Amino acid sequence: MLLGLGMLAANGKLFSPFSCPACGILSGRHCSVRYNEVPSRGVLATIASDDKSFECHITLSKVKEVKFAKSKAKSGEYDIYATRFLGPDGKVLMSCLLHGNQGVYDPSAVAAWTSLATKYGETVTF
Repeated sequence: MLLGLGMLAANGKLFSPFSCPACGILSGRHCSVRYNEVPSRGVLATIASDDKSFECHITLSKVKEVKFAKSKAKSGEYDIYATRFLGPDGKVLMSCLLHGNQGVYDPSAVAAWTSLATKYGETVTF
C-alpha cells in the first residue's frame, strides 16, 4: 500500500527503501530520489546521481515485496549485498547491488545497507 510519495506500508510499518546510498547502487556518489505521480503508471521513484551519470526508475505501486540478501560471490571469496524489489508474481522488478571491486566496498554503503536490512528484516511484504 502506498502512503504518500516514497513511503510504502508494510505490516503497519512505514518503509522507505530509497534513502540513498542505502541500496548501494551509487556508492561513493551523491544522489537524490524523486517521486512523481505519473498518469496511468502511479507513483514513480527516480534515483539519480547528482552528476547525471546514473538514473533508474521503479513504479512503486507494482512493488509487492522487497528482499535484502547477503550472499557469497560466485566468482570470488567476498560478499554480495543485494536489495531486490519484487512484483505481485514474485518476479524481480529491480535489483540494486553494492558496487565494489572484488568485495571492496565503500564502508558507508555497507553500513547503510546493513542498517536497512537490520531495521526491516530479510523480507518486507506490502
